[in-house]
Amino acid sequence: MNDLLTTIVGRNEEFRHGWKDFENHRIRVTGLLASCFESPQPTIALWGAGNCNDVDLSVIGRHYQAIHLVDVDRRAVDSAVHDQQEMARRITIHAPMDLSGILEQLGGLRVNQGGPRFDDEVNSIIEAAGSSTPAGLHGQVDVAASMCLLTQIVDGLRMSVGENHRSFVELVAVVRRRHLQLLLESVRQGGVAFLFSDVVSSETAPEIPTTPEEQFGDYLIGLIRNNNFFTGANPFAILKLLQTDTQLNCLVDQVQLIQPWKWNLGPRWYAVTAI
Repeated sequence: MNDLLTTIVGRNEEFRHGWKDFENHRIRVTGLLASCFESPQPTIALWGAGNCNDVDLSVIGRHYQAIHLVDVDRRAVDSAVHDQQEMARRITIHAPMDLSGILEQLGGLRVNQGGPRFDDEVNSIIEAAGSSTPAGLHGQVDVAASMCLLTQIVDGLRMSVGENHRSFVELVAVVRRRHLQLLLESVRQGGVAFLFSDVVSSETAPEIPTTPEEQFGDYLIGLIRNNNFFTGANPFAILKLLQTDTQLNCLVDQVQLIQPWKWNLGPRWYAVTAI
């Protein structure tokens, strides 16, 4: 197991029993997923399912005939469905599956190592990230949801390549674009794709907990205007990409930015958006 995968598994283990901490976030996510599609036997895929603390599978099971849980950490997903015996026949686990397509390569890097060889490896990762295609996810479901996975992938880039590397911004852009493309391509014609994303935390935005709900959208816009957001997670940049990139735009009939919400995760609060 490479260092990056060890970190990912460790984080899942840390929040394995975090059901209560995810409550307000889970209610919002589950509500959106449960009400977005009308079909006699719809299917759904949750990307970055992990411990499934951010979705109530018992509720999802009342709205979807088949549920696909996709993650790099098999142990976390197995644990999540252990108590869902009544739905076991409708749940398919795709794990371990690396949805970034570059986890193994990233795990071999040492952040800020520098030098021509390191630069060559980063360039190789950029090329791989732009063409990664996880098996078995193309056109398979009615609804697909990326469960705050994009920022986790970008965090892996930060830990392996380093924010100060000259190609870091390019790498983030390639990974984000490919993530959106794969997410859109995974749904059938007429389906729905969700990109759930944490955008900023109370570490740099300490007013998140105290900002009134009715003012929270405007507060988040102000943060974004001041460049206070996680790298790659600006929802307005993502909207623009979906509207202007020809390869993405042809996969989309309509794009909607959902009203953001707060997520109290113990020591930190997060602002979360859904597209």
